[in-house]
Amino acid sequence: MTEELQRSGPPCDVADVILVVEDNPSTGEVLCEILREEGLPSVWARSGQAALDYLTGAPPPCLVLMDLFMPGVSGFDLLERMRATPALRDLPVVVISAADRRATERARQLHPGVVVVPKPLDLDFLLEQVRACGSR
Repeated sequence: MTEELQRSGPPCDVADVILVVEDNPSTGEVLCEILREEGLPSVWARSGQAALDYLTGAPPPCLVLMDLFMPGVSGFDLLERMRATPALRDLPVVVISAADRRATERARQLHPGVVVVPKPLDLDFLLEQVRACGSR
């Protein structure tokens, strides 16, 4: 496992993992800790490129929980590449963002069905969305 990826939570089948894509270390750590406390295993990709590497080299996770604005491969780029890849096209995505309405609409256009959870986070709403998307 590279330094760009970090596993968290109980042992599980790879298909039960939530891929967290967040370049901000404190936000990524908090998201993984929240998921761990809820018994939800996760893999934290610290960049869009690390997420792409993970998605193309492992069975797809059950859900992608991601930021939109990252250096290099952005969340928008990641959504475009997921849409272009048949095995990833229908993967549930929850976007966490402080972005304006235009940016979140663009995310929804790139990956239909994407759920947007606005910042600042409402933890109960976030977990509700993660559970709903993960059960699709």
